[in-house]
Amino acid sequence: MAAGSIRKFLSSRLGLAVLTAIAVLATSGAFLVGEYLTGAIAALLFGLGIPIWVGQKSIKWLAVIGVAIIALSPAIATAFEVPVVLTPSGAVGSSSQILQNATVSPYFAAPGSTFNWSVQVVPSKVPVGNETRNITLYLSTCPGATGPNDPNCGAGYAFYNYTQPLVNLSSPREVTFSERINSSNIWDWQMSLAYTSNSPRTNTTYVFLTGDPTYNGIAGPVVANGWGGAYALIVGAIYSDYLIVGIVFFIAVLIYAVFKQRRQRRAQAVSRAAPPEQPSTAPGALAPAGPGPGVPLASGASRPPATEELACPNCGAVVYPKETFCWKCGTSLAPSTAAGAAGKQDPPS
Repeated sequence: MAAGSIRKFLSSRLGLAVLTAIAVLATSGAFLVGEYLTGAIAALLFGLGIPIWVGQKSIKWLAVIGVAIIALSPAIATAFEVPVVLTPSGAVGSSSQILQNATVSPYFAAPGSTFNWSVQVVPSKVPVGNETRNITLYLSTCPGATGPNDPNCGAGYAFYNYTQPLVNLSSPREVTFSERINSSNIWDWQMSLAYTSNSPRTNTTYVFLTGDPTYNGIAGPVVANGWGGAYALIVGAIYSDYLIVGIVFFIAVLIYAVFKQRRQRRAQAVSRAAPPEQPSTAPGALAPAGPGPGVPLASGASRPPATEELACPNCGAVVYPKETFCWKCGTSLAPSTAAGAAGKQDPPS
């Protein structure tokens, strides 16, 4: 009973609006958790499966739900993504502990601000028989990139590198890079320390910070004018990602439309092939009226309703429900006439 009430409500216009809102929110949340795959699954389940289950099988309405998902879900997902992007990453170091406590400050500031990167270099962690040469900061919009053609991003992204000499460093030192950034963007950075063997001085080893597990990059800084500026930086990328969810959804709608059309055509074919229902011709029963043998309907004419005219069970003449005798052959039209015993009787005088 409860399931039936829910389906009845969800099949109404208000219910459709509620269902659309649920589909939008569910897709937004699923996309934030697992991106493309979970977002597409949520869109198919809440935007296609449940509406069909409750009876909203109109292709037009399913398309409207899909458009709402693609138009609204990225905007909602971005609102939840901004606080995550603006959360500063903690201090990082290299696995060898040669580089320690690397940070960037401030993490979030307006264009034109100066940002400071600092790292503690511990030369005692350098393997014996080697000496430090230099340290480099890599700043880019491609996570973990240490050059302008990183395979994760291709080419064409913003990339800068800054190097300071650290020739034969003998004691721990804090190294700082200060750079002004004028353009709004979401940046990533990385550092490397180069050291060489004392003899011969041809083998160079590079020590990198341990960044994220996918690209080995460190997030930050975020350069934008306030929360709204950060939102504007993120929303375009999320809308681009949602194209995959939209493509999957509308392919599913197209497949459903094809199967629905085939099912309708099959039902129509079965209906045309079925023999028409014949009126009851049991003895003593009044059959629906129709034209007599060899009497075609006049052009444009329609058959009279069965509730207004009937046919005599003996001769087929058109009679009316309140008549008790057939005007043509005199057969009794009374309901009490015995089955199979109806015969001609004289009409009352």
